[in-house]
Amino acid sequence: MHLDGNVPAFKVLEAITTKKCGEKFHLESFDPLSDSFLKYAASQQLFKTLQNQYEGILSSRRLKIISNDSLCRLGCNCNLPGFIRNESFVPKTWVVHGDRAGSFNLEEEVVLDERKMYIRGKRVIKKKVVAIVVEALIGVFLSEGGEMAALSFMSWIDITVDLVNTPYTRELTLQPEKFINIQHLESLLNYSFNDASLLVEALTHGSYMLPEIPKCYQRLEFLGDAVLDYMITVHLYNKYPGMSPGGYWLFWGFGLNCPWMWSVTIFLSLCAWAWVSPV
Repeated sequence: MHLDGNVPAFKVLEAITTKKCGEKFHLESFDPLSDSFLKYAASQQLFKTLQNQYEGILSSRRLKIISNDSLCRLGCNCNLPGFIRNESFVPKTWVVHGDRAGSFNLEEEVVLDERKMYIRGKRVIKKKVVAIVVEALIGVFLSEGGEMAALSFMSWIDITVDLVNTPYTRELTLQPEKFINIQHLESLLNYSFNDASLLVEALTHGSYMLPEIPKCYQRLEFLGDAVLDYMITVHLYNKYPGMSPGGYWLFWGFGLNCPWMWSVTIFLSLCAWAWVSPV
């Protein structure tokens, strides 16, 4: 693993140290940020590359990318478990190779760039722990080196996401002005759309399907949920450094709940433009 110049080695040490070690630092501080970015990156990649798939397929594919089983497998393929600190350091059990090591059966193992490591016995690390370490390392590269550094690390562990060069061309032929008042909605949202058909798609419920409107909001909801999750997490991470994961969950529960979303919709008068079946 190559460390970006902006990523301190101490932060990497923090990301591979679990709470069981009893240290003042551990990987849980990176959990909310890395979890939301991984979800966001995978969502955007799938949204662009699987343009004809419905939300259910996208969610299923995303789960396969970000699940503990998948992250554990990728982490094991990169030999990360051998570096995880998952227990307190006990000086009495520490043996230096060549120094009173004759009475111990030390196994020799070559790691990474042909350096040798000597092992006394085996240890068992749960899949979830390996997966959390992978997520924490993503969080380290993201917080210290930015999104491109995080994507570089993800590529190293074989999660391919390209947020810049992956093309996205909409194949939907729609005349949005027949269904909505584009200028009025843009004034409400304070944003000018290059493709106003996205507004029609975002305002169309799954129960309302016409030949002229072949897609509903579900794909955009899949992407928007991940974007909102990531934006709120970044805001909280920067404004409240050191907040516990539990604190993030409290804010998420308030900022991403349905009543709050509904109140925003009412405030912007967007519900009047929603296309929903009367049945």
